Parts: sequence; structure tokens; C-alpha cells
Amino acid sequence: MNEPVTYSVVLSGNLKSGFELERVIDSFARLFKVPPEKASRIIGTEFVVKRDLELQVAKSYKEKLSGIGVEVLLQRDGGVEELALEPVHSPDSGDDAQSAPPSAAEMVCPKCALKQPKAQECSGCGVIIAKMLQQAMPSADAKIVSQVVEPAHIYKAPESELIDATQAETQFAGFWIRVGASIIDSILILLVTMPLLTLIYGSEYWAGERLYFGVWDILFSYVFPALAIILFWIYKSATPGKMLCKIKIIDARTGGPPSAGQSIGRYLGYYVSMIPLMLGIIWVAFDKKKQGWHDKLASTAVVKIPQS
Repeated sequence: MNEPVTYSVVLSGNLKSGFELERVIDSFARLFKVPPEKASRIIGTEFVVKRDLELQVAKSYKEKLSGIGVEVLLQRDGGVEELALEPVHSPDSGDDAQSAPPSAAEMVCPKCALKQPKAQECSGCGVIIAKMLQQAMPSADAKIVSQVVEPAHIYKAPESELIDATQAETQFAGFWIRVGASIIDSILILLVTMPLLTLIYGSEYWAGERLYFGVWDILFSYVFPALAIILFWIYKSATPGKMLCKIKIIDARTGGPPSAGQSIGRYLGYYVSMIPLMLGIIWVAFDKKKQGWHDKLASTAVVKIPQS
């Protein structure tokens, strides 16, 4: 009976466009629960993260890593992809020179077992390496194998399969610490907008009963605060209040920083949370992952920043 085909998850050493190195390192460290210093030594290098995985599990790793901005290749164990980080041994190799493990600049053809410099086409039999491997790929509905073999010289990821960053080990920020952060943010916003609105409309602005005083009222009371909050979420994953409280927003699916779309959606979700008697905000106190309705709508979570 043929042995099952397995795959290795390999970092190409490149980042996907639009992702910053610092954020990728931070997301990788949280995802694999390793120190940022170790993650920084891994990101940007050709690196085998996992091996001996069936296709569906390998694809799950690739999806998670791609989501945080890492370029990933799936390498068939026993074969050769365009990036080969592991020595390849062929059972059909003949003499000692041919059976010796290839160097970093060499590969072994999966068809004729000829050792040669890395190339897209075999110099011996002429086969296109990538096309041959693609044709040999098994069906995507193969069974998922949770048992993973970890050679000592390959980076050891968590014992369980790649875990979502929003599971039990993550410390989610509770209701009251988030209320405190919101109060700080509100005070900071008022310190900026109150003098400006008073300068434009005078003391009547604060004593009057009118709901709308003009265009500047809308800009300083609603538009500018919204833009400031969303930009802080995008570039810092937290507002000043959250920074002071040592908490931040993450993508609940990858553990990485929220995207611009998630940040905008999260802000708009506040209105959904507040309309029914603030129920969507209060929901944070009772939810398992401390998510308000706005968090659930945007697939975000708020977590405590680990103390170094």
C-alpha cells in the first residue's frame, strides 16, 4: 500500500505586499506563542515551519500565515518545490556522489532522481518540476492528520495544530478595563474639541438646547473623532486610552492587527451595539471572548498586552 503524501510548510523569506515587517513579526510571535526576538530571526528567512502534514492541514497553516502577511510555500515531502530547504534523499539513487544530500543550491529531480543545480526544469529528463508536483497533488478532501512529526532541527510549533489567536491562552480584556479606556479617550477628545467649539460658537454652545449648531459642530463632534479613532486602530491597534490600559485590538481570526476594513466596520458597529439600550456594549461582560457586538461584526477582539 502506498504511503500517504505529506507536505512541509515553508516560509519563502518574503512578506506579502502591504504588510509591515514589525507587525508581521508581532503577529507571528502571538500565533506560535514564541518570543518576538525569536520571531524576528525567523521572519525574512527561508524556514521550515512544519513538515509531514497532509494537504488539508498544510493548507490551513498556509492560510493562517498568509493572513498575517507571510509568503508561504507548500513543499511535498520527498519531492522538490521551487524552494527546497530540506535535503532530499532518493531511494533510487545509485552511487555515493548521487545519493549524498544536495547542497542549498542543488535539488534532486522527483522523476529521474538526478542531483543538479536548482532550476524549474530537470536537465536530465526535461520534466517541469512545478508541473509534475502539481499533477501529483492528492485530492483536497484527504483526511486531516493531527499527529505531526517534529525533527529536532526544524522549528517546533505548538503541540496542537495551528491555534487561533483568540483561544483560551489569550487574555481578553474585560468590560471594566475597556470602560476605563473609553473614559480616557472621551476626556482626551473633549480636551481638543471643547476649546475649538467654544471658540467658534461661544458659551452658548454648551448652554443651548440645540442639537445642531452648524458644519463645524458636525466636524469636531463626530467626523474628526471618528477619523482619529479609526486611524489609531489601523496604525497602532489601539487608541491612547487602550494604550494606557495596556490593551489592544486584534483580528480575531489571525491574532494580527485589524485591517482598515475591519477598523471601519468596527466603528460603525458601535452604533449597532449602542442602539438597543447599549446591550451590544454590555455584552462584553458576559461573552466568553469578551467581544461586543461591534467586535463580532468586524471579527475583532480586545486583548491584554503581555508584560515583558
